[in-house]
Amino acid sequence: MSREGRFTNLTSTNTTIPAKQTSYSTYRLRQNLISTRILQGLLIAMIVCALVTLLTIDLRNILPKNPCSIAAQTSLVAGSQMMRDLPVEAQWLSDKEFEKLFEGGRYRMGWSGEGAEERFGIDADARPRLQEESGWRRWLWR
Repeated sequence: MSREGRFTNLTSTNTTIPAKQTSYSTYRLRQNLISTRILQGLLIAMIVCALVTLLTIDLRNILPKNPCSIAAQTSLVAGSQMMRDLPVEAQWLSDKEFEKLFEGGRYRMGWSGEGAEERFGIDADARPRLQEESGWRRWLWR
């Protein structure tokens, strides 16, 4: 080997290389067997509950009509108090004027009315407001 650390002769007889050997112990995460079995039991219980729910609930008649068509969307507001309160020529209002008509009101989707006039749709919310709407209640009633 020359001064620069390069091999000058490729057929060198010195084949030992000075080196150090270090051994690092490998760390592995081990979980307690009891907590593992508890988690597995909870997952199995969730799967069983989901399967029982899927097999026993009739999902065919959840919505009264398909909400994807324009006719079904229109029927959700047809006959509502919200539409009765609109001015006669509301279709000629500008966007800002139209938005002011509904500003500050509360609206909900669901069953409303009583007896023979019960209907499913979107209407003004006639329920009394809670005095202190805060936290999750504020988002629940909107």
